[in-house]
Parts: sequence; structure tokens; C-alpha cells
Amino acid sequence: MNSSDPNELYARRVVAEMALHIHEPNSLQRFFERTGRPLEAAMRRAESWPVFHKIPPTVEKGIASALQSTVTVANKTIPFQSIQLAFLKKGVRVESFEDIAELPLEVRDEVADSLLVRDSMLIGAEGVIMGLAAGICAWAPGAQFILPGVVASDVYASMTFLSRHSSLLAGVYGYSPTEAENVTHVLASMVPLTRDDFMGQKSEGRANLQTVAENARLDLLSHSTRKVDVLMFSKSSKHMIKLIQQVSGRLKLILTEKQLGMLVPFLGVALNSGVNMAFQQVAHTASRDYFRRLELNALWGEAEVNATVLQALDELKAQG
Repeated sequence: MNSSDPNELYARRVVAEMALHIHEPNSLQRFFERTGRPLEAAMRRAESWPVFHKIPPTVEKGIASALQSTVTVANKTIPFQSIQLAFLKKGVRVESFEDIAELPLEVRDEVADSLLVRDSMLIGAEGVIMGLAAGICAWAPGAQFILPGVVASDVYASMTFLSRHSSLLAGVYGYSPTEAENVTHVLASMVPLTRDDFMGQKSEGRANLQTVAENARLDLLSHSTRKVDVLMFSKSSKHMIKLIQQVSGRLKLILTEKQLGMLVPFLGVALNSGVNMAFQQVAHTASRDYFRRLELNALWGEAEVNATVLQALDELKAQG
């Protein structure tokens, strides 16, 4: 590594940020921590509803049905021109994904973050609607029994946002979201990285998401699959199935936490909007870090990246 190279210096900063994102609670967890005791009291009261306990399985079912269809829709509704415009607003002209891939990582990070700001109003508005739905479920006689339907609707809305945003960021980092081989990257980038993801082959049987994603990508290439559609998933290999299972499992934890928070009564419309904004930040950070990691792997090599991130994590842990 050249410690005086600006690109190397920025890459070291990225490593430190990625380690911090793994070490610290995510934005959604921090949001609930800031909310404090009022949320805990509301959760305890809401748990008296028998229907409240249907939320986790409803979330799991919703993810399974939405994951494939939302990815295919997102890929069909993101033209290159929209990504090109995002760069142009930052004063950078690109004509292809190859042009984007040649840009410094810092430039691509800036464009990625500009997309997060743009989407904030949309995700916040959806939170307002869910806040109103939560109030109805809390107070209207018998309305609590429509709660699973409300949850299913929000899970699909969340998955739609997640798929679209991950597809956009794939393009921002130089991976065409309309090419089937890159769908594995879009899927894997939907969930936050964990320490296990940097353990290399030692963690392959547990949670090495990148290894599973790469195996699924190679399978797509070997079968000459180029069209992104639902049939691509139904005819997938065991590696694609394993990738979907891993992504679904991690999303279940995040989205269940989101639903339990949003649908607790007494929080108010503004606070529910905040829950959605925190979820958006979790999704953005996860997707950005995934593609940054791919870039670092190309720059340093996967083994060096893994060792550097693990070292940074150990240092953070030692600091308490």
C-alpha cells in the first residue's frame, strides 16, 4: 500500500467506516435507543394483542414473496440516464458503466450519498401513512385484526424501496443493474455486512455472504443468463437459492424490528416517519459498504481487505 496516494488514504478511511458500521448499532437500533422508555412502555402494552405476535411470520412471508418481484421491477425501471444525471449534478460526465468504474471511489461515494438525500422525502411520507395506520389499529374497535395486512403492505413497500435503492447504487459503483450477473450483487448489498463476512473461507458455512453471492454470479454466467426476470430465480442454482435464503434471513431481523417499532401505538406520525428514515439509512449504508468492499478487493485483494477490516474491528472492541 502507498500511504501517500490519495486513493489509498481514502481507502483506509473507508475501511475505518466499514468497521465502525459493523461495530456500532445501526441507525434503526440507535433511533429506538433515543426514543427510550416511552417506546418500551408502548411495546409492552401492544404485546397484549394476540395479533401483535403475528408480525414476525408476516414479515418473513412478505420478504419471500416480494424479494424476487421487486428486484426485477427495480432493474426494469432504472435507466442509465438516471444514473448519468446523478453524476452530472456533481459535475462529472459519464457515458457508460465502464466510465463509472474508472472514477475514484470518493466520487462514487459522493454521488451515492446524494441519492440518499433525494429519496428521504419519499420514505418519510410512507412513514406518515404507516403512522396513521398504526393509530387506527390501536384505537378503532376490531381494527387490530387488520394489522397483518398493514404489515404486509409496508414490508412490500420497504422491499420496493430497498430493491430500487440497491439497484441504483449498483449503477453508481459501475455495475449495470440490468445485467443478470449483477443481480447477485444487488441482492447481497441489501443487508448490512457482519464480522463473519470478512472471515474468508473460514466462515463459508455460516455467513460468508460474498462467497455465496460470487458462486451464484458464476452460475448465472455459466448458464448464459442475461435477462433479469422472475424466471431467472425459479430456474436458479443452489447457490442463488442459498443467497436468497441468507438475504431473507438478515432482512427478517431488520424488517421485524422496523415493523414492531412503527406499529406500536402512541408513537405519533412524526416518530413513525423517523423509523422509516432510520431504515433508509440502514439500507443505504449496507448497500454502499457492499460495493465499496468490492472496490477495495480489486485494489488490495480480498485477503488484505479482510485482514485490515478485522484489525480495525479488534481495535474498536479494545476501545470499548
